[in-house]
Amino acid sequence: MASQLVNKTIDDEELCVRCIHHPLMYSVSKDKIKEEAFQPKWNERDASLLRLRYCDEDFCVAHGKTIEIKGSAFIGLATIRPIDVKAVNEWSESEESKMKYDGVNERPNGMTAQIVYAPMNGNDYVDTTIDVYTESKISLPMHVDLRYNDPLNDDVKTRIRHYARKLASKAMFMKKV
Repeated sequence: MASQLVNKTIDDEELCVRCIHHPLMYSVSKDKIKEEAFQPKWNERDASLLRLRYCDEDFCVAHGKTIEIKGSAFIGLATIRPIDVKAVNEWSESEESKMKYDGVNERPNGMTAQIVYAPMNGNDYVDTTIDVYTESKISLPMHVDLRYNDPLNDDVKTRIRHYARKLASKAMFMKKV
């Protein structure tokens, strides 16, 4: 494939892939993606995704198999689109998402996220002001982040969990092992 400039803008309908590991992110008995699939690590705000526009499923599977999560093994891929994230953002601001997140006052969830351009080289983010091409020395030019407005911590864990559960319900899962 010829080298392509990786667009810094992610289209609303663009498929983004999350590498899914069992049992952390997927329940075999329920045949269902868990909310943990779309949550960031503790005290972080980002969950890694790959843009299918700049790679293929085989690349995503190979990449997923290299990710080590203690006690979990790669099982498949889940796809979401920015439009799905926007729909969950709308839900999160609506009356439908209302509950007692602080145990006292009922209010809308209020959590938001967006899929943002975030190419990586190894474990390091690439400067987003430079142009990145698919056929370059950068190892993950197709990397993007699902970035939450707040990091996962005690103050927001219930809200993020509720938000991530809603997002997981919109994802499409493809078993790859």
